[in-house]
Amino acid sequence: MRYQKQLLISTVVALGINLLFSSMVLGESDQSTVSVNRSGNLSFSAIPNSFDFGTIAVPNVKTPSFSDPTVNGGNLPISKRLTVEDTRGEGGFTVTLSANNNFSDGGSNTIVISNTAPNDNLRVVTSPTLTGVSGTTTNGIIYETNFTGPQTVNALINTNNNYFGTSNTFTDVTNNALDTSVPVVVLDGTLASTNGRIGFMTTGVAAMLDIPAFQAAGQYTSTLTWTLSDSTT
Repeated sequence: MRYQKQLLISTVVALGINLLFSSMVLGESDQSTVSVNRSGNLSFSAIPNSFDFGTIAVPNVKTPSFSDPTVNGGNLPISKRLTVEDTRGEGGFTVTLSANNNFSDGGSNTIVISNTAPNDNLRVVTSPTLTGVSGTTTNGIIYETNFTGPQTVNALINTNNNYFGTSNTFTDVTNNALDTSVPVVVLDGTLASTNGRIGFMTTGVAAMLDIPAFQAAGQYTSTLTWTLSDSTT
């Protein structure tokens, strides 16, 4: 994504010529212009690898499965990194996540993805507890080394609990159930056009999938879409 704003600066150059012709003074002026371009990029530097919820036996009650079940009290792996790079120095952004479709076994069996109970089966959270990233952490976001600008990005589904194999980590966060029609706002970095950021902003992402009771056996897949958009007021 490329952002460009043009600023036109006009200057008047006076070319003074004093010639005496019957006591008249004549003058000439010429106008020149210069265009100053302000440009930069807004892009994903990294998005999390695919979430793998492993293999479980067909449950007789609704049962959670986790993308990172062994991370209980530790850091998410670098493969779960979500990083936005902004080099524009002007304006802000938002990041959303949506499900393109329900989980399907390729046939008639599905696991519904909805933000409404009882089908709020897929939940995601963010956390700055991430291996291999250096910088300053503010409100759930790691502003990486050499970052400049306001550290005001709002991590809307951030968790302060780094036990990613526990249901409460996901259910205690609000508005984090994915849906096939309504995106979840993950990061809100809206800024006025008079302000801006330059650098990398990072967090980690984990997910939980509830497997419905007596779900038909099979291999289920779905597709998720990350969207980065300009958000400048």
